[in-house]
Amino acid sequence: MSEFSITPEEAKRIILQWQAQAPKSAYKGGSYPGKEIQNILSQPGCTGMIYYFAQKDDGTMVIVLAGTDANNKVMKDGVLLENSWLCPPICYVNGLDT
Repeated sequence: MSEFSITPEEAKRIILQWQAQAPKSAYKGGSYPGKEIQNILSQPGCTGMIYYFAQKDDGTMVIVLAGTDANNKVMKDGVLLENSWLCPPICYVNGLDT
């Protein structure tokens, strides 16, 4: 297990902890197809990823993903992701939050 890993039990506990206090209208999460993540990671010089919490003009909270290089600099001119499949309505059955 790496320093970034947690157990499934811990993941479920902290997800449910957040959802218990979140507004009913809040999104539970979102997902990206693996190929989209690979588009970031396969960029020349990309060694990691960074995410930013962001807000759309309509108030929807989103996450923006970008690649980082070996010096931990954001590859701001590279592939950037934001348009995830939000949950709800696209939620996985038997996910960590169920």
